[in-house]
Amino acid sequence: FLIAGVTLGVLAIYGTFVAWHGGHIVWGPRYHLPLLALLLIPYASALTVRSIAARIWVGVWSAIGLLFQLAAGTTAWIDTVWRLASAYSGEDLIGFEGIPWYSWRLIDRSPPIAQLLEWNPRRLDISWLRTLTDGSLAFDPVLGSLLVVLTGLVLAGLLILLFKRSLERRFAVRIAAGALLLVTVATVALLIRSGQNTNDHWGLTRSEAQQLASVVSPRGRSSHAVVLVSNDFFINFWLGLLKGDLTTYWHSPYDEVDRFAALVSQMPDVESIWLIIDRFHMPEDLDPYIARKGLAREAYEMGGQWVAAYEVLEYVPPVEMIPEPVQGYWDKGIQIGSFALSKRRVTQGDILRLDLGFSADRPLDRDYILFTHLISPEGTVIAGRDGEPQYGGMPTSTWEPGEAVTDHRAIRIPPDASPGIYQIACGWRDGEGNILTPREGDRGVTDNGKMILGEVEILVTE
Repeated sequence: FLIAGVTLGVLAIYGTFVAWHGGHIVWGPRYHLPLLALLLIPYASALTVRSIAARIWVGVWSAIGLLFQLAAGTTAWIDTVWRLASAYSGEDLIGFEGIPWYSWRLIDRSPPIAQLLEWNPRRLDISWLRTLTDGSLAFDPVLGSLLVVLTGLVLAGLLILLFKRSLERRFAVRIAAGALLLVTVATVALLIRSGQNTNDHWGLTRSEAQQLASVVSPRGRSSHAVVLVSNDFFINFWLGLLKGDLTTYWHSPYDEVDRFAALVSQMPDVESIWLIIDRFHMPEDLDPYIARKGLAREAYEMGGQWVAAYEVLEYVPPVEMIPEPVQGYWDKGIQIGSFALSKRRVTQGDILRLDLGFSADRPLDRDYILFTHLISPEGTVIAGRDGEPQYGGMPTSTWEPGEAVTDHRAIRIPPDASPGIYQIACGWRDGEGNILTPREGDRGVTDNGKMILGEVEILVTE
């Protein structure tokens, strides 16, 4: 009864969970692997029953589970899952409704079953024995030998548990300690060797994945959040290369701006937020910067770089700041009404967060670019950030007269900045580089079209 109850319960839960495309039972490992793994729990309880029937029951279901697990665990899933997806073209499955979870009419397309029935050596995809892009097999003798030894030890332990008439407490403790040791050894070996035994993927090679992981992995005791926007699930192998205190999020490029904006407040306390946009697998009809626009509503963009076809943008999360009134006007009708600064005294390498509140007294006919600069006592710009308001999320051509628009900017203090009092200034230019003329600013304007917003003192790093 326990086994039957667990089976039906798992099917019902997955069958009504809309994130699994309506929960169709043939959607591969999302059913078969979790189901078989969970069934091992009540099966394991049968090991304490010494009847022949119980042993046969455990043996039969362990063999069935092992058969599917071996096929699914040794071959590439990507081929079979895409064939299943093509079968959906004539079905009413995509979306929150679809084929009932109890339907078996596409069972022949189930990835685990297809992987089992169509298994062959040319589809091997395991860490120690895998098929390369040229069709040849790559073998890792260290992991392969370790697997043989560990498998033998595990089978020996299972046989002892099945056929030993009674288990003394001391013997049971030894078996448990031995099992824990085997898991530890296998885990360490996989972690050490897996980076060397990872295949290139279409659109993301192993070296590119390692470079991505190196860029976003935190140093020391800092913590980061990583937001990956991709239309390809199969590049997620790179997540195994990450190191340090990280919280990761995967999002579809079809998600809306509001969802990314809300994500910032849902994150734990982190020092940096990294946005990775998979441009290689990005559909051509989508705006690749939806996520960037959403994060820019709440977080502060620091800069970016490219790793192959992956755009990587760094942010810092918001902190509490109190805006102060400021008055400034530019021709074309743009005006600033508030300004907030995260710190008045900083050290070399610190990050300044700026909140700027803008509006316009008339419709604007084009999209202007906002620039914020940190100006030295000698009048030299030593740092700054340029970009449309909210980095494209609120282009000036969409502003309604009188509408309040808040823009978040961040400036990293250069590590070689000299101590002293620096000015923070902002301004506007069009796409051709023509700077809008400041008409009035209650804190001063510069000769080259910048409006002074405030001052910050840079101290020497101790």
